Amino acid sequence: GEILGPKAHEVVRRALHDQREAVRAAAAEASFFTPKDTVAALQAALMDEAPLVRRSAARTIGKLARPEGAPLATRALNDPDPTVLSLACIAAGELGHVELSERLKELSRHVDAGVVVAALEGLALLGRLSEELLVRASLHADAEVLKLAFTLGADRLLLVPRAVSKLEHA
Repeated sequence: GEILGPKAHEVVRRALHDQREAVRAAAAEASFFTPKDTVAALQAALMDEAPLVRRSAARTIGKLARPEGAPLATRALNDPDPTVLSLACIAAGELGHVELSERLKELSRHVDAGVVVAALEGLALLGRLSEELLVRASLHADAEVLKLAFTLGADRLLLVPRAVSKLEHA
């Protein structure tokens, strides 16, 4: 539903400028339910110094309509915080932003395993997960990345021999 009423937008706008980051984070998520200026509120939240606020904004992006979410997802996919990046990867996939596939492919090489997992999931949602990316993921040191690679690539027999070989030499 929507938060309606003449003061709803103003309450969210003021909350985005509150000193407490938890209040700003809640306002970022609540902005989705105020139909007026949701995109502007999320843009402001994505520029907040507190990662918690940017995470809330990135989580909310996935709920937007496709054309509205693209510029916000692009911004969030360049955030320094790994959790924001992970949430933005999923949002890009959920919204069907195929134009962000190249950035997701770049993030599939990120040093943070959580970002790698989210980038691969985003690419899978977009139908852009290549065999090359799955093979690279199957050689990753992190167990969560390996599990996802085999879950997503279970129908691709190429991964099985590589995995067996890697396990035999471990």
